[in-house]
Amino acid sequence: MNMDRPLHDLFLLTTSMSQLKNKEEVIGLFTEGINTIFPLWKINWHTEEVSLPDPNFPVCTRTQTYGFICFSKTLEQDQESFALLQNATQMLAILLEKLVMESLLNDQKNHLKTLVDEKTSELAALNEEYEMINEELTEGNANLREINEQLAAEIKVRQQAEDELQKNRVLLCETERMAKIGGWEFDVNTFQQTWTEETFHILEIDTSQGAPVVPQGLQLFAPGSRAKAELAVQRAIQFGEPYDEELEIITTKGNHRWVRAMAKINREKGVTVSVSGTFQDITEQKQMEEDLKQSEERYKSFFERNESVMLLIHPENGDIVDANPSACKFYGMDYTEICRTSIFSINILPREEVIKEMQRVRNEKHKQFHFKHHVANGEIRDVEVYSTPITFSGTTLLYSIIHDITDRKIIENKLINLNETLEVHVAERTRELETINKELSFHLREIEQFTFIASHDLQEPLLTISNFTQILKDEYAGKLDEVGNKSIEFISKSADRMSNLVKGLLLYSLLGEESLITPVDCNMAVNDVLADLDSSIRKSNATITISELPTVNGFDSELRILFQNLLMNAIKFHRKDVFPEVKISAERNSDEWTFSVEDNGIGIEEKDKEKVFIIFKRLHNRDEYGGTGIGLAHCKKIVELHGGKIWVESVKDKGSIFNFTIPFNH
Repeated sequence: MNMDRPLHDLFLLTTSMSQLKNKEEVIGLFTEGINTIFPLWKINWHTEEVSLPDPNFPVCTRTQTYGFICFSKTLEQDQESFALLQNATQMLAILLEKLVMESLLNDQKNHLKTLVDEKTSELAALNEEYEMINEELTEGNANLREINEQLAAEIKVRQQAEDELQKNRVLLCETERMAKIGGWEFDVNTFQQTWTEETFHILEIDTSQGAPVVPQGLQLFAPGSRAKAELAVQRAIQFGEPYDEELEIITTKGNHRWVRAMAKINREKGVTVSVSGTFQDITEQKQMEEDLKQSEERYKSFFERNESVMLLIHPENGDIVDANPSACKFYGMDYTEICRTSIFSINILPREEVIKEMQRVRNEKHKQFHFKHHVANGEIRDVEVYSTPITFSGTTLLYSIIHDITDRKIIENKLINLNETLEVHVAERTRELETINKELSFHLREIEQFTFIASHDLQEPLLTISNFTQILKDEYAGKLDEVGNKSIEFISKSADRMSNLVKGLLLYSLLGEESLITPVDCNMAVNDVLADLDSSIRKSNATITISELPTVNGFDSELRILFQNLLMNAIKFHRKDVFPEVKISAERNSDEWTFSVEDNGIGIEEKDKEKVFIIFKRLHNRDEYGGTGIGLAHCKKIVELHGGKIWVESVKDKGSIFNFTIPFNH
């Protein structure tokens, strides 16, 4: 059993009793109750330590405020009563808490009652004062509502006016900006100026700097206009004279502009107090006027000095407004006479037809005409007229250029007759050429067949010569002298060279014979050729650069031969001390592709540029550069089979560019 629990409860109990005012009464009741419930136990309350220890109460517990609670025996001596003591202690604690709360509540009630009485008295006085103030406020609120309604109405009217004013300000600023017109005013006494925003903009001055005084502002005028501006301002101040002047200014950024400055005078009692006005940027207008002036001067000079016949005609009545000297000479009239007549008396067409044609010119629906015109000597001349509307000095006129085509018409008639005769001769000649063409085609076919048969049949004896030469070399090795060995070697090389020539000739005759025209991707064709020539490219350390190439309609095998021959030549004919560099590209023209194969080789002299395409034509010693001399002839035939042409651009010892064309619709 926990013996400290009842002692702890007694301690809490005595602590709670410290809040009661009548402590002695509570303590007495507590002591009497314990002694009654537990008669075997005696407790005593000691408030001072001097009375301790007491042999009759050996067990003591200190309280926080009221000394010691002493018991006559220990809890161990009467454990059976411990449970009852614990319950009693708890019940007594509840009773004491209630007493404490009631005591506190009573104290609070008394205190609150006193406060309530005081506040009630104060509130009664305040209530009387509030009622008086409330009556005054009610009357004041009525007055305020009436005043607020009046103010709200006035504010609404003022707000509407301010909104309208703001709109007008925005509209005015926008109007000034669009019209490039600024406003200004200055005080005559202080010379202080007030400017609108557009005035700052025209003079290219920051608005934050403010408008300068009048003397400083006059410094912005260009030297040629400054004296004029100063005089206008001076007369406005002294004599009240308004002004309207076009002046040149130089802005703060150094730009030259023309402005129209207008001023009105504000006077009081006959004295000028201020001057106000507008400032309009008319730079574009001045430039247009200057351009128009120069244009009219140029036109006048061109009109008067031109050898072509020129008239200015009024489209409303057909009057000739102006004519140049060439017109006077052509029509056989002096200037005064020709300007008194009209186009209706010159053109042989009926008046209604001439009016209709002038209307077409005025509406810019037609500009070129063929007419017949009367001249002063009675002749009728064929003329070609080019006419267009122009604005001259604010009036729309028809500007007409007249060409005398009478002689041309005579020649045209003769040519028509001659053409009819020529058509008969051409028809006859065409029939003759068709007959000749058929005969040429037949003979050409025979030549091609002969070339094929000859080339094919020559291969067998050449092969026999090569075989017997090889037998002689094998059988008589070491038996022949130097002359015999060189003779056999010469025969062998000649037979091989002849065989290559015959093969080349055979290939030349067969080009285009069995092929069909198909789309050929030139990129793939060139890549295949590069793969075939890989050994030669590596051996010569050649660099090949290929731009994007097109797909063309052509003979696939022949185009591969074309690229192969051009690439082989570019690699073979390189300078001894320079590695070959080859560039292949193509350019699209109006109706064909132009291909280029450019190298940095030995080049070709100007006199040999055409010879290189002749079959079996060689420009170099066979020992120096090998080959049959037929490769470029193959290239020429292949290009011509495709309807194109081939040529070379070259500089000796610099390199060559072989160009060829392939039409789109071959």
